[in-house]
Amino acid sequence: GSADGGDGACAGVNLAVAEPVADGASPSSPSKLARRTPCFALVDAMGERQVFSWQTAVLAAWNGFTREAKLEQKARDLQVEMQHVKEGRKGLFIAALNQQAKYWMADAFSKWRHASLEAQLPADACAAAADPASASAEGGRGAA
Repeated sequence: GSADGGDGACAGVNLAVAEPVADGASPSSPSKLARRTPCFALVDAMGERQVFSWQTAVLAAWNGFTREAKLEQKARDLQVEMQHVKEGRKGLFIAALNQQAKYWMADAFSKWRHASLEAQLPADACAAAADPASASAEGGRGAA
């Protein structure tokens, strides 16, 4: 290959500035112009490849940034959802505690009421209520 990395079609042309290298021929000579045309096409193709490479790199970077942003948004959304779930469970737990407290209070009130009503009855009525057999025997003696 030649110094420009090509196949020799651009020999004698400096690709950096796309001008013929001084080798004694004038730039307007037909042989030089014939050799310059494929070189300009090569330079254009290389430029297009470089532009495409830059565009690809920019698009890849943008794709990476958007993917990362989407992942971060999903993580934030998941965290918010987890917080809502925790608050919901907390609410259910508090509701269950309230229900249990109501049950205990109703049970305590029922026992207190029962005890207070028993305290108001005479002692022999409580004994009679506790043992129905003795109450029927006493009822038979009192009538005789």
